[in-house]
Amino acid sequence: MTDTTQAQRPPDRQEDVRAKIRDDLIRRLFAVAISVGAATTIAQMNWVQSGRWPCMAEWQQQLILVAAMTATVLSWDGYLFSIADRPLRIFWRFAIDILLVFIYMVLLMTSKLLVWWLFIHALIFTLYAIWDFLTVYDWLPKYYYRTPEGTSQTIRGVYIGGLRNSPDVSRGPIITIVWGLYFWALYFLNDWMPYWFNVSGLRDRIIGTTLFVVLGLYFYRSDKIKRYSMCRRLGWVAVLLGAYAASFLKWIPTDQTLWNLVGSHIGSASCGP
Repeated sequence: MTDTTQAQRPPDRQEDVRAKIRDDLIRRLFAVAISVGAATTIAQMNWVQSGRWPCMAEWQQQLILVAAMTATVLSWDGYLFSIADRPLRIFWRFAIDILLVFIYMVLLMTSKLLVWWLFIHALIFTLYAIWDFLTVYDWLPKYYYRTPEGTSQTIRGVYIGGLRNSPDVSRGPIITIVWGLYFWALYFLNDWMPYWFNVSGLRDRIIGTTLFVVLGLYFYRSDKIKRYSMCRRLGWVAVLLGAYAASFLKWIPTDQTLWNLVGSHIGSASCGP
């Protein structure tokens, strides 16, 4: 399928109406996910209900929630931009959007569980990559700025062109794949590094990990706008992953170490009511 050329389909009034209905539903679901997911989570926090300063675990939860909100809001922004000229004609793009909205809601509502969230971020980028592929399939001509003489427009050409920094095609799908690999690398580093170096795992590295998650989200969106070269893109990924791996070698203090320094000034010793 990736070698075939796809011609521009003629306008279809029914498809346009269906795409508009789907778009409207996704917009509403995004708003529900943010309001229900974030508001419910904050309202159920013990420190909010008790009127006290958060304890360390609750500060960790808030940082996870900030990373989740950042991912959700940036995703909404990117989604609205993407469908502006590439409506949801394929059902499976629509299905992935619905799935993503509910995953965002789960991500927001499970911020108290300190070990799920990083995997969920990586999973989200996998769904982004699949969504991009379906979009390329559905709107192939939109991904070509020009078609050199003697060549044809193919799905494979979009991905190969993105790898080669071709000015003829959009780099969007390759950008998603590269930054998706970054988030999977973060997840696996958290899984492997504690065993390799006999250090504490994710539960005691929430502060540093959320920093690198937010940085990854920022550079991903920046890359989507500025269209970095592949060399620069891989360079940023390597720098961020190298710095994160180094954090397991005491480059970044653990959460408990930081809490011992500042906890008495910004939080409660107990997480109870």
